Amino acid sequence: MLGPAVSVLAVLVLALGWFGLWRSVVVRTWLGFLVAGQHRHAVGLFSYSRGAGYTDAFHRKQGPLAAMTPPRFGYGGPHRRDGRPVEGRRHRPA
Repeated sequence: MLGPAVSVLAVLVLALGWFGLWRSVVVRTWLGFLVAGQHRHAVGLFSYSRGAGYTDAFHRKQGPLAAMTPPRFGYGGPHRRDGRPVEGRRHRPA
């Protein structure tokens, strides 16, 4: 039963990515509710509500996804590779 739905969804995602509509907030939110449903907090691939795919300070990832993704450049200052901040250092833009 899930086989055809997953294949149709894969084609839909590939088509959306091919046409450049993947960055659309509406498409990402709609796919998030459609695909992951109640498990989107664990999947996090299509959920715009948790800030998936956005790395700036305004759209920071929260919840279980924050532990899985290291911080990106542009906020938070220097961090180690495991995500912990470096003590005694402050971020000074060049």
